[in-house]
Amino acid sequence: MLHCDFLIIGAGIIGLSTAWELQQRFPDKTVWVIEKESHEAFHLL
Repeated sequence: MLHCDFLIIGAGIIGLSTAWELQQRFPDKTVWVIEKESHEAFHLL
């Protein structure tokens, strides 16, 4: 079974910035980001 401390759904600007902030605040925790598109922040292109 896989384990993560924080799971972010969506790699848009909000998801990526949330993941970055969580990793800065909790460096000993694992942060995963999953995205349905083929690239992160795809809708910004």
